Amino acid sequence: MRSTVRLLNAVLTFLFVVGLAGGFGLLWVDRQFDSASSLAQPSRLLVRRGDGAQVIAKRLEDDGIVNSQAMFLAHYHGRRVIDRLRGRPGPQIKAGEYVVEPGTSVRKLLEMLNEGRAQLYSVTIPEGLTSHQVVERLKADQSLTGEIGDVPAEGVLLPDTFRVQPGATRQSVIDLMRSEQTKFMGELWEARAQDLPLKSPAEAIVLASIVQREMGPNDDPERIAAVFVNRLRKKVRLQSDPTILYGMFGGRVPWGRPIYRSDIQQKTAHNTYQIDGLPPTAIANPGRQALRAVMKPAATNDLYFVADGKGGHVFSATLAEHNQNVTKWRAIEREIRTRQKIAAGTDAAKRGASSAASETPGEAVDATDDEEPKAGEAEEAEATPIPLPVRRPARR
Repeated sequence: MRSTVRLLNAVLTFLFVVGLAGGFGLLWVDRQFDSASSLAQPSRLLVRRGDGAQVIAKRLEDDGIVNSQAMFLAHYHGRRVIDRLRGRPGPQIKAGEYVVEPGTSVRKLLEMLNEGRAQLYSVTIPEGLTSHQVVERLKADQSLTGEIGDVPAEGVLLPDTFRVQPGATRQSVIDLMRSEQTKFMGELWEARAQDLPLKSPAEAIVLASIVQREMGPNDDPERIAAVFVNRLRKKVRLQSDPTILYGMFGGRVPWGRPIYRSDIQQKTAHNTYQIDGLPPTAIANPGRQALRAVMKPAATNDLYFVADGKGGHVFSATLAEHNQNVTKWRAIEREIRTRQKIAAGTDAAKRGASSAASETPGEAVDATDDEEPKAGEAEEAEATPIPLPVRRPARR
């Protein structure tokens, strides 16, 4: 009996000591999870899709973000076991680029990775690009991954700056732009002016794409939109220069290309000098400002506008007023060309090539003059580019 009691006491003592040591051990480990790392300055951690916990733990130790990869793995797997016993999903390390600050503990680090608190990456899509140009821009962005399916229809994408995780797929950005545009257009269409000559949101997008391409940096978009809305009401052709280019080149349109007088005569489905009403599709992806302007244009009688030489336009309600404004613009054009010739001559002199100045093109004829070419001038006009294309409705 005494031997049995001694044995039982020894076993209980051993279990007590083991339990006590285990408890202190667990307490020590738990405190290690909360202890600050030796990281001296912020560090970036890139977690790629498919990276396992072992790979990430080694990267953390190699970069000095954690003192021991074993400690990170112990906390990670321990959390998974405890969460599963409680009927909850264990921690999931999400892909992304993270900024880890000095003093971040293993526990805080795992919380950050589990919640996906990654540093977001900005993807900026300018307004007025065609869908093909948007796709090409995303393909060139090396911070994105994956392929894009079909090029979206023209006008269905909303240009903006989007915050995404590094490594996000290009198709996900396209999908985001499409969903944002659908949501934004739904709100705008419900609040639109009730007397618009537009039958559907799709027609509003088409008109907004024209307004977008016509707008200068210092323009009033509501007034630009009013000119086209007034023309639609009066059943006057829109005569918008950007539609000439889109009709000729489609989604690969070189927007900066000069317009020739012969281009006006191109009978395409989008050339609003040749067709009545709106083109069959948008010519670009308009931004929020152009879309708002079309839904609530300015209350004016304007039917014409011409560049003012300051990044905006001058508006008029009659052809006579418009022709006066065109005359003023011609004077500005001549002044601009004179400065360009002087600059070209100065550059040529510096290069020791005095003949270069004589190669400057002569005075060009604007493709959107209100006057038809005079006899004997048409052939020359067709061969002469417009140095500064003026995007405006013109003629009658």
